[in-house]
Amino acid sequence: MEGFYTKQEAATILGVSPRQINNYFNTRRLSRVVAGRRVWIPREDVDALYSHSKRQAAVRPDDFEALKKRVEDVESQLDVLKLGLGFGSKRPARKDTELLLMRQRFVDGLAKTAWSRKQMSAAADELATVQDVEIAALANCCGVASWVPLTDLSQRMLLHINQHPDYPGCGLDVLETRLIRARDRFFGVLYAATKSRTALSPVLADRIYDSTEVPPNAIERHIAQYLMSC
Repeated sequence: MEGFYTKQEAATILGVSPRQINNYFNTRRLSRVVAGRRVWIPREDVDALYSHSKRQAAVRPDDFEALKKRVEDVESQLDVLKLGLGFGSKRPARKDTELLLMRQRFVDGLAKTAWSRKQMSAAADELATVQDVEIAALANCCGVASWVPLTDLSQRMLLHINQHPDYPGCGLDVLETRLIRARDRFFGVLYAATKSRTALSPVLADRIYDSTEVPPNAIERHIAQYLMSC
């Protein structure tokens, strides 16, 4: 049913058991609509609870501050970094409605436990083309945690690829690399915004990074890998 998730889909997005979804019903954290023998949950309820849970769980890694200090040693490479990240690209920025639809596609993707190669490739393409002005626009529209579904889904897709019986064959290694580079580029845009004047303010970039659940040292690895490829 359009505009609604099944109980299993909601449980998958939120990373909980279907039984916990029943608890959310009882505590009124989620509403539901019964149609025949099926229970449907409004998308906006699941989206709000997902964003809230991510804000509650987000912890800022200590090494991000250390990374920002060490960037002074690579200031001379910042222009190259910005060029590679696509600043100044001729592609027009997505409008607010397009950004909201893109975010919804990623949230819908979180309802699944497996994805086709076409779906994972499309996710990599969208994440790889995000611009600083778009990051700022969606964050101003829906909050700093609005980008969490994109990074969360990329992490889940990478885990799915690594657990695939054909991995690393059948082109899965190439798809894995594309997803990693797309995710690295997204964090690279955030990183560059903390050190240079862009459409994304340093304060907002910090807050958006804080909302993501990135493993310790991961952001440093993203930037190091990018600079080595320049």
